[in-house]
Parts: sequence; structure tokens; C-alpha cells
Amino acid sequence: MSENRSILNPVGGSFDWTGEAVNPPIVNPTCSKPMTAEASLRGRIKVLDCLLKVSRAIERNHSDLPAMLNEVVGLMPAAWQYPDLCRVRLVLDDQEYRSPAFRASIWKQTADVVPSKQRRGAIEVYYIRQMPDRDEGPFLREERCLLDNVAEQLAQVLDRLQTEAKLRSTIKELQMERAALQQSNAVLHGAVDRVTAEKKATQEAIVTNVDKVLMPVLHALEQQVPVDQKKYVSLLEENLEEITSPFVDKLSRAFMSLTAVEIRICQMIRDDLTTKRIAEIRHVSPATVARQRERIRHKLGLTGTDTNLATYLRTFLADRP
Repeated sequence: MSENRSILNPVGGSFDWTGEAVNPPIVNPTCSKPMTAEASLRGRIKVLDCLLKVSRAIERNHSDLPAMLNEVVGLMPAAWQYPDLCRVRLVLDDQEYRSPAFRASIWKQTADVVPSKQRRGAIEVYYIRQMPDRDEGPFLREERCLLDNVAEQLAQVLDRLQTEAKLRSTIKELQMERAALQQSNAVLHGAVDRVTAEKKATQEAIVTNVDKVLMPVLHALEQQVPVDQKKYVSLLEENLEEITSPFVDKLSRAFMSLTAVEIRICQMIRDDLTTKRIAEIRHVSPATVARQRERIRHKLGLTGTDTNLATYLRTFLADRP
């Protein structure tokens, strides 16, 4: 076994991953011999064991980043060739996480932690004494792979934490917007209720004024006008009754494109007035009234159907809430 030792004259309490004692070289510090197959296998087992422990530490501390990072840097020295001489430091966003008894030296290897293509720190691995040269200074190729792998795992953790933070922020903003929208809806409903109540009160006042003020005057006027003019008084009474009825209001709200003239013609058609009679009352030609009837049918969506306009208007009020 002596020919497999990496240095001469071993003394002290440091050990490599073959289990043999080591000490800083006394002669020719750059001299080293190839590792045996058994030592290489042991090294690979240590790398896999470290990766497994790091993964478990990440899973166990997924919501506590400082605890996770402290545990990871504490686990890493055991996977290097000379664990007793190995020290690890992680610098992340100006915060440092160190393995026990940490101190820096000139013998180190580093790996950047780069989540989302933005460098946020680095993992640094040190030997506190000069050791024989291997693949990368005193470090093995497998140790470089392990260091890069741990740095990549931490970058993925930082990516996940950043995504979760953005998601929480978005959810909070949506909740706030929802609460504001609900409050606005409540205010809007209150305003609509007030407008509806005011509109109802105004309509009731109009009905009361017509019944108590205008209608008595018209009844008295009807007794005094000549017989051939009584029909105009009767027509005026009917118009006032229509004003106080819900037909005009509901028709105008249901079909907002209807003009005031067309709504009045709808009232006359509903009361079975002929085209000729409507023309006489409005002092227009029957052809004009016929065209107005066609426009009304179009606006009510009856063009091309066999629906009787007068029948439709008489049933309109009953079918609408």
C-alpha cells in the first residue's frame, strides 16, 4: 500500500479518501502518483453521497434559505480528497456562509452561482495547506464536477424561490384588485339602487300630479268644448295616461334606437289606430306613417316575420319584467 500514497513521510492526523494518513510534502510538493481503482471508487462514492445529502438538505430546508446554505457548506468538505484540510465558503448577495473553522488560502477552486443568467455569488473550496498537484491544482476532476453540480443545484433553488416570490406577489396583487373591485361593485350597486329609488319616486310624483291636477282640468274642459273637438281632449287624456304608464319607459329602455315619434306611433298602433287615423292625428300623409311602421318593425326585429305589430306591442308589456 505504501506505493499508493500521494506523498512521503506521513505524519499528523489528516487523511485522504483512501483512508491513509497524509501531511504536506517535504520534498517536491508537485509530485503525485496515480490513484488506484479502489481509491477512485471510494472517491466516486463520496461524491454521490455528498450530492444525495445536499439534495436532502435542499428539500428539508426549502423554505429557509439561510439554514439550507449553512447545511450545504457544512456537508461539502467531507467529499473532497483531504476533508480535514478542506474549507468551504458560499458568498451570495453579499452574505457569507462558511464551513466550520473556515479560513481562506491561495489553494482554492470556485464555481459561480448563476440563477436566471445573473451571477449572484460563488462557492469557494479551499485547502488550508499546500497539497500535491492533481487535475486542477490540488483538486481532482471529480471534485470540480461536484462543485459545479452543487452550484447548479443552488442556482435552481434560487430560481424556484424567485418564481415562488413573484407568484405570491401576483396572487396578493390579484387579491387586492379583487377586493377593490368588490368594493367598487358595492358602491355601484348602491348608486344604482339610489337612482332606481329616485326614479320611482319621480314617476310616482308625476302620476300623482296628473291624477290630481291635470285630469280634473281636462274633464272640466271636455264638458265645455264643442262635440267635434271632444276627441282631441280624449286623445290628450289618453296620452297623459300613457305617460304615467310603464309602457313607454320599458319600450324605450328595451329598444333605445326608437325615437320619440316612433314610440308615440307604437302607442297608437298598440291601441289599434289605423295608418290613416294616425296620419290624421299627426298631420302627415299615410305613406309617411307606413314608412315609419316599417322602420319600427325593423328596429323591433320583426322584419321578414309574420308577427302582427299591434299584437306584439300589446303583449310587450306583459312579457317584460
